[in-house]
Amino acid sequence: MIYSMEEIEIKIIDINPTEIIKKLEQLGAHKVFDGQMNSIYYDYQDEFKKKKKTLRLRQKGDDCILTFKIKKDDADAKVHEELETSVGDFETAREIFRGLGFQEVSVGMRRRISYKIKNSLVEIDFYPDIPPSLEVESPSKEELQQIVEVLGYSMEQTKRWSGKKLMDYYKK
Repeated sequence: MIYSMEEIEIKIIDINPTEIIKKLEQLGAHKVFDGQMNSIYYDYQDEFKKKKKTLRLRQKGDDCILTFKIKKDDADAKVHEELETSVGDFETAREIFRGLGFQEVSVGMRRRISYKIKNSLVEIDFYPDIPPSLEVESPSKEELQQIVEVLGYSMEQTKRWSGKKLMDYYKK
């Protein structure tokens, strides 16, 4: 199955996961994932980076997902047009991309806990050696702001960062 959508998301850094989970459960959010995630980002001779495009292969639990994103300029959130489809086998897909000449420009593992609230995903990420962070992904900026505020934050506390930017921030 192929999904096409606009992805609107932000990050909040240095969070307290216990407090966030408690708030989410009080709000009636439903846990939809808790486990390891492996993501590989690809490029071909830096062409994707130059054109603000992303190609990602992700293993999330038993699911393997291929995602293509096109970045849109936005001052309030990280916004992408996104195409996504399931792939049968992570390692086979990885070998196909290698065989086609794509370069693995970033490989990363993390633990993620995901909750669904309204039409949004609230995800707590645990990367090795950095404080936990929160990602909120919503179908609209209005809902994104509502979720951020109901969790006790303001939009001024959010970041439009990628996972790479988050890692770079803490490596300083």
